[in-house]
Amino acid sequence: MGISSVCSSYQVITQCSHIYFSETLVTKSLSSLTQLEELQLSDNNFKEGLPEVVGTLTSLTELHLIDCQLQDLPESLSSLTQLEWLWLSNNNFKEGLPEVVGALTSLARLDLDSCQLHDLPESLSSLTQLEWLWLSNNNFKEGLPEVVGALTSLARLDLDSCQLHDLPESLSSLTQLKELWLSRNNFKDGLPEAVGALTSLTELYLDSCQLQDLPESLSSLTQLERLYLSNNNFKEGLPEVVGTLTSLARLDLDSCQLHDLPESLSSLTQLKELWLRYNNFKEGLPEVVGTLTSLTELYLDSCQLQDLPESLSKLSQLEMLDISSNYELTKIDEKVMALNKLQTLNFYGCTKLISPPYAVCQDGIDAIQEYFNALSQGREIEVCNAPVAIVGNSLAGKTSIVKSLRQGKRVLSKRSESDVSFKDEATKGFEVHDLKLPASTANLIDHGGQDVYHIAYQYALKENNIPLFVVSFKQFLEISHKKESQVAAKETCWDWMSHLYLSCPLLGRPLLVLTHADAVSNQSVEVCKDNFLEEIARLRKIMLEEESEFSGKKQGEFQKILHLSNTEAPVFHPEEVFIFSDDQEETSNIRNLKLALDRRCQVFKTVIPGAWNEITEFVTDQTDESVIKLSLIEEKFSIKESHTVLRYMHNTGSILWYNQINSLQPYVFHQIHHITETITLLFHHRAEEKWKERLATFTPYLYQGRVVNKAKYEEMVEEFKHDGILDSALLYYLLTKESAKFPWEVSVELLKSFKVLHGPVHKHSNEYYLIPFASQSSMDGSWETDGDLQLRLEIQFGGLPLPIYAFHLAIVKFLDVLKEETSLPSTMMVRNNGSTIYHGESSTHFVHFFKEQRVTVQVSTSTQLLASSWKRLIETTQLILQYITSTWKACRPSVKVICSHCLYLRDPQPGTLVDPYWLCPVFSTVADRPMKCQLQVHVESFFGFKPTFCSKREAKSEAGVMPTIPSPLVYPCYSLSGDETQNVTEYLSKIISQRCAISSAHPRPQVASSSVQYVRGERVQLQSQLKTEDGDSDLSDSLDYLDEHQTELAIIRLRVKPSKKAWAKKLFDSSSVYKMTTPVRGRCLVINNIHFAGPDGGVDSDGSERVGSQTDQKNVVGLFKNLSFVTKIHEDLPAQVNRQSCD
Repeated sequence: MGISSVCSSYQVITQCSHIYFSETLVTKSLSSLTQLEELQLSDNNFKEGLPEVVGTLTSLTELHLIDCQLQDLPESLSSLTQLEWLWLSNNNFKEGLPEVVGALTSLARLDLDSCQLHDLPESLSSLTQLEWLWLSNNNFKEGLPEVVGALTSLARLDLDSCQLHDLPESLSSLTQLKELWLSRNNFKDGLPEAVGALTSLTELYLDSCQLQDLPESLSSLTQLERLYLSNNNFKEGLPEVVGTLTSLARLDLDSCQLHDLPESLSSLTQLKELWLRYNNFKEGLPEVVGTLTSLTELYLDSCQLQDLPESLSKLSQLEMLDISSNYELTKIDEKVMALNKLQTLNFYGCTKLISPPYAVCQDGIDAIQEYFNALSQGREIEVCNAPVAIVGNSLAGKTSIVKSLRQGKRVLSKRSESDVSFKDEATKGFEVHDLKLPASTANLIDHGGQDVYHIAYQYALKENNIPLFVVSFKQFLEISHKKESQVAAKETCWDWMSHLYLSCPLLGRPLLVLTHADAVSNQSVEVCKDNFLEEIARLRKIMLEEESEFSGKKQGEFQKILHLSNTEAPVFHPEEVFIFSDDQEETSNIRNLKLALDRRCQVFKTVIPGAWNEITEFVTDQTDESVIKLSLIEEKFSIKESHTVLRYMHNTGSILWYNQINSLQPYVFHQIHHITETITLLFHHRAEEKWKERLATFTPYLYQGRVVNKAKYEEMVEEFKHDGILDSALLYYLLTKESAKFPWEVSVELLKSFKVLHGPVHKHSNEYYLIPFASQSSMDGSWETDGDLQLRLEIQFGGLPLPIYAFHLAIVKFLDVLKEETSLPSTMMVRNNGSTIYHGESSTHFVHFFKEQRVTVQVSTSTQLLASSWKRLIETTQLILQYITSTWKACRPSVKVICSHCLYLRDPQPGTLVDPYWLCPVFSTVADRPMKCQLQVHVESFFGFKPTFCSKREAKSEAGVMPTIPSPLVYPCYSLSGDETQNVTEYLSKIISQRCAISSAHPRPQVASSSVQYVRGERVQLQSQLKTEDGDSDLSDSLDYLDEHQTELAIIRLRVKPSKKAWAKKLFDSSSVYKMTTPVRGRCLVINNIHFAGPDGGVDSDGSERVGSQTDQKNVVGLFKNLSFVTKIHEDLPAQVNRQSCD
């Protein structure tokens, strides 16, 4: 609220109890607020001192002065006799806490967190009613002030991170203390005995205190319910005294270097939550855990467990069991899985499980119980089947390796870029081949190397597979000579890590095949190999350094790539690196590679019930069907059992059953290559030739009652090839005429569910699908300045780079989100690097910058829609981030909030906030997998209107910009009143001159003479230069509101000033205006002819085309819609039809 508002309406404000003010307030007016109870002054600059007038607000019960650069407090505060809560954290009291605080004798809560304190005044002993005291993050290394012991009413005392190594005996006087926070202090020499005297304690926080033992005096804490001991060193054993705390309900022993637990813990009969994560129980989980029969939650992730003991079956009250990331866990006792109350089970990362198989565990408790039930009813069958993901550059030799492995001899695909047969032999999408090995079966998934096929990888990727990378010596050397060896290692191998490890971060170590050794002399092969492996090691080191920096900034844990984070093991094990030449007599390397694969497949060995074999055989025998209807399987076998078996088959790679996608759940894809064939109808490495072949064999067909002729077919093809706009009639032709592997609706859902395409989008009577990957056009810079205001967020991705198709899928997700989230009529524009959706007076943009690993989401809006636009921006970004991080689990996002105030001023270097606490990615533990990233949103703190500062305030003040600005131009805001919206509008009108000044000082780069935009299938030629005549406009006295340097705007929005000319004023005389009050003011018919027909009815031979009309259409329709007119649009109508439309 601005000062003018306060001064003019303070009588109303005196009836309020919550007010926010900035430092620009004329403080004398505050003395009138005699009934004010709560005053928020946090995040202001009171370095020169808090205004004395605050001391006159004698009704205050709460005063917030957090982060105000305070160094002292005025004596007048002693008049605040009713003050109960005082918040002073993040101020500078290194010279000592002001004595006046001791005079506030009604205080119940006092926050002194992070105040650079090293002592406390004796006057604090007067605070006899103080119940909560925060002193964390101060420097008391010389000892905690004795005065704290005099605060005998304290119920909570926070001393986290205070550099304490001892505690005064006076602390034992705090007989009413219930919560004591001592985390992150140094008690290496032992926890002070004074803690044991605090017999009323119910919560004690001692995590990260370098403790090695605990005093026996703690046994006096008979009321203690929560004890936090994580990140201490109890490698010699957990102190026995913990077992005497019989009232404990929660015990946190995470990361305590434990390898055993004392039997005395069995006395904790009321314990409900036990946290034992990140300890070493390699020799087995202590049996005492099974005696804690009141447990409802047990956390055992990352404990190096190899099995779970039967004793856990006694935990009859257990509801939550987390055993994730125990990578050596092979067996779980059947009785443990029979616990009746067990609701949540986290097995994520336990990929070596044999009984039950990991592929079964992935589908939860019901599937596991079904597995054990089936085992108990019949014979067991041992199976060993493993998927092997083969990736590498095009022409690296992947297909040759697959053929060689299957035939047992060196088989070459003799091809090069110039070979006629090259394009026909290339792997399209992915191909799956079975490889019989001595003791196992490997499902070789050969992924096509061309960029166009990367989008198909997501259909076949498995959370648990064996990675095999194929790298060509020839390609590595060629890139090394042109650039450098590290770039060569990155392009031939490291970037391929992204395709597998970002989505499946728990994959084990990869195998490496180096091909085309003939390109290197015999004596140089080993040198070249060593050079390659050294560069891979350097790339990992760079990644881990970034990871370490990232880890220090993030909230919670993030998903690490297990193998690449293990610095004790090389990226490629020396015994799993194989060198192949083109020598067809070579067989030893083939044999060695098969043996290595067989060893790795042994990890996947498991036991399945004999009854399951009947279902698997039934599915695989359906060779005449391209897809099996689930109902057919359910008719023959029980639903529960068949679903469990199908999920198991999916997880092992023998079929694809997307049971979590409702539209695809009724279908089982047992002939996986048919999915590849469907995808390659749209994405092909020799697409131009394929379209020519199709055209040569084209015959007219019927679609939705209309005949599609050759001319229409060619038009649809060109639109798809150029703009990525796929007419549903063309998609129908491809999926039913050229390839009828699946029913039409199934094929469409396969493409939609995996974000390959968006749609259908309706235009008039036609349907279209949007495929950003296929568009040949890119977003220009016009989106950056679209609209009156720009609200912008950026997401930066670190670590392994996201593959480019990830960004294309994110564009489709963006379109899906906006289609679901808004009911407004919208127009879409799609490019290969982003998309824009226009709705009403606002537009939403999504743009990706693949090389920079960054995406931008922006809402261009007006001040009237500011609050709803913030909401749309935050929610859209949140859903996109959740999609990306759930698909590519190990990516590392960071969110940057761009200052809208700076964007409005056209500042070339706008202010930014990186991962602010109120809007940042947070990584949290969930049941289905350890790490989940979501956008933490705390915008409720920014509701409404409050003057604040631009992050570049000092730099801008030199240019004359107002010192404070409306907060909705910096922070998200979901709610604004009419008056607050008007205040924003008035503020923006005041700084328009500064905007022009900044634009003049930093002119934007000139764009090309014209740009092409795609809006609902029409191409619009936009002029890039704005020409104005000298002198005043007829309707305005000045043209200084025009930004002459802004050349990229698709639509120039002018801020018109009222004219002073008499003749112009008469035009708007209210006496001559007809007022329209009905909900629908009228009808508006817009006829937009863009292309003009020639004599034969086709497009005129001279290429007559009315450029720019789509922009005119958009403006006219928007104008009349805002005037409550019903609008109707017709395009490219002949004269006779035009007359009929008007009639």
